[in-house]
Amino acid sequence: MTELTRNFRRARVADLPRILELIECGRQKMRAAGNNEQWTNGQPSQEVIEEDIRLGESYVMTENGKVVVTFAFKPGPDVTYAKIYEGKWLDDVKPYYVVHRLASAPGVRGVLKDVLNFCFSHTDNIRIDTHRQNVVMRHALEKYGFRYCGIIYLLDGAERLAFQSCKSVAITEQSSNYDNLEQMSVVELLHHINEEDYRVAEAVKLAIPQIQAFVEAVEERMKLGGRLFYIGAGTSGRLGVLDASELPPTFGVSDTKVIGLIAGGDRALRHAVEKAEDMPEQGWLDLQPYHPTANDTVLGIAASGTTPYVVGVVRLARLNGLLTGCITSNPHTPLAQTSDFPIETIVGPEFVTGSSRMKSGTAQKMVLNMISTTLMVRMGRVQGNRMVNMQLTNAKLVDRGTRMVQDMLGLSYEEAQQRLLEAGSVDEACHY
Repeated sequence: MTELTRNFRRARVADLPRILELIECGRQKMRAAGNNEQWTNGQPSQEVIEEDIRLGESYVMTENGKVVVTFAFKPGPDVTYAKIYEGKWLDDVKPYYVVHRLASAPGVRGVLKDVLNFCFSHTDNIRIDTHRQNVVMRHALEKYGFRYCGIIYLLDGAERLAFQSCKSVAITEQSSNYDNLEQMSVVELLHHINEEDYRVAEAVKLAIPQIQAFVEAVEERMKLGGRLFYIGAGTSGRLGVLDASELPPTFGVSDTKVIGLIAGGDRALRHAVEKAEDMPEQGWLDLQPYHPTANDTVLGIAASGTTPYVVGVVRLARLNGLLTGCITSNPHTPLAQTSDFPIETIVGPEFVTGSSRMKSGTAQKMVLNMISTTLMVRMGRVQGNRMVNMQLTNAKLVDRGTRMVQDMLGLSYEEAQQRLLEAGSVDEACHY
């Protein structure tokens, strides 16, 4: 396979026909997606592009010398932004640059990432707009650390969603999309929280390829006798302990198969332990009583992706040959950089600014459910769709197990219950 060489440069007058061709490709893609009106309203004229080239504000990306991407990259303020009528910019003081008219040739992949990396090499403060219907672009911008700021009108009347880069402020620490919460009614608060929660499932869905890669790597080690350690601080640690503690009764596995550790120890499950998360070496020390081996896996959980306790244990675990992964709600964090398999669920700013127990915590719980349930199914702890290895720890579970045996073997309720109690599990009752 021929290795592609990508380069960026300012556009030249000779590039104009190719730039117009790429913009037309973009128009066709939007038409195919049913967004003809939005794209047509914002279609740049040849005169505008010529002016960008003259000012040195039109750029192209080449692959092996051929122009495959075009975009405008210019310092603000940008006169094409007539007004922003909903929301506000994150920072109207710092100098900023605007990215406009991004278009690419068919089949060219990784365009946005490469273009943004080029732009970020010049400035941290970037504004970019996209069509309301372009959901893929919106998710991609959020993944790369951009924050939705509001709706804007361009001078030609086109409506756009406006985004601004937030490289200087972690997404989990950014200001909420809502303000004056104390002035809202109960129903307003509930609806707005629910609106924000809709973003969580979308963010988790986008992370499925990362989750898949992690689960497949863990499965290999578990089948060799390896264990999975969840390690976190605060809410993240509590969620890890919760998920691990539910697996023995649900799937009948040993409580040493998946283990949850929290900074500050079990006391931290109910009470805040001062400065427990600030000690980068402590997590690895907390792991030592379990005698970790190369077949084990450490999953660090931290919404910020910067918690010293979690970053420290993942770094040391990796240095000592353990498989490592993480769950974080910020992109490109120290925790992700030190993990073999980072999982990034970019849920956006919290409803209450900085309260990562909300959307970030919900995303963590969803991902943990996906990881542990998939592993248990793959390890043979589920038959059909039934928890055939669940522990019979109360009357409700005995009744559930009895009905499973009754259904699977065609016995009466009394016969099924007697067989279940003698065998100790649904699986054993159906196979002895």
